[in-house]
Amino acid sequence: MTTSYEAGFIALLESLITTINGTIPVMADPTNFETRVFQLMEAFKSNLTTLITQGTELPVGSIYANADVATNPSTLLGYGTWVSFGEGRCLMGYDVSQTEFNAGGKTGGAKTVALVASQNGAHIHDVTDPGHAHIKASTFSTAGGASADPNLWPVSLSIFGGGPIATSPNFTGVSVNSSGSGNPHQNLAPYVTVYYWRRTA
Repeated sequence: MTTSYEAGFIALLESLITTINGTIPVMADPTNFETRVFQLMEAFKSNLTTLITQGTELPVGSIYANADVATNPSTLLGYGTWVSFGEGRCLMGYDVSQTEFNAGGKTGGAKTVALVASQNGAHIHDVTDPGHAHIKASTFSTAGGASADPNLWPVSLSIFGGGPIATSPNFTGVSVNSSGSGNPHQNLAPYVTVYYWRRTA
């Protein structure tokens, strides 16, 4: 027969279990005080451990990172369903003011980039000129009235009272050298790799 002291102690243990939202075990022989106390203590311990664990669990949607161990967090932490996350990508903080970052789960960026003409900085191009001449097909008159071959006249006509003369065009290989190759360049910030996991359940 259970004494009032024993009944009070059992009631206290059951109250503690109820307080932490635990489940009071059903006893086959509720009159056995020692067995009853042992089972209630074990139930309290188990429910308290569950409560503590639940209070420290990372909620669904959380990101877990580990710099050294690639083991799934469900094994390491003992709870949840986790999937590998962000392979080969950096994580970016949410920013409502920037359309690229104003919602969770957005992706973007590129590992390599090939610049277009409008993105090139100011630069110069070398000109290759192998040398050429312009030819005047007919003779002209000098201020003294003599005729001369303009191709052999080495000085300006203006000192003899002459005016501008027309020359024929000459295309003899002047070219502008190209610059750049158009190949993509590396677009990586300094980085360090870690194991990312996302909790899904």
